[in-house]
Amino acid sequence: MQKIRQCTNCNKPSMMPVSRKMQIYNSVLNYECPECHTKLELVPMASIGIQFMVGLLAIGVWGAILFSGSMMPGTITFAIFGIAVLTLLAMTITNILKHRRNPVCADLEAPLVQEVEASAHIAKRPILWMEKFGFLAGLIMPILLIAVVLGISAAIGYINFTYFN
Repeated sequence: MQKIRQCTNCNKPSMMPVSRKMQIYNSVLNYECPECHTKLELVPMASIGIQFMVGLLAIGVWGAILFSGSMMPGTITFAIFGIAVLTLLAMTITNILKHRRNPVCADLEAPLVQEVEASAHIAKRPILWMEKFGFLAGLIMPILLIAVVLGISAAIGYINFTYFN
């Protein structure tokens, strides 16, 4: 269940969740303050963690490809790589700051939120289940998914080469 948040403008615990909209990889909760009519779009913390970890993994693979050879990359390569790292940090920090500026009021629970449009999102249930957890769980989820896929692949390979050769 979603919690009521503190409004930044009027400084009262009155930010109520109004709706939820499904996006490709996460959902976005829309909050509105009934007192000062301030609107806020929040991405759940678990989704922020997943976004950060996937970006970190992508930048890590890209960096390993760029910087592992015997040739020294040029200045433009370092600049583009640095811009990618700064972009990832900016995207993550801006989403986290929205949560820090509008903290959850622990003792007040909000009613269930309705979706903006009834979507037939293919991964709606797993995304909503995953978003119940926090930032740290979001950091672990991509690693866990990679480990499960590699484990299934290893099991299939073991069965194939053990019993069918």
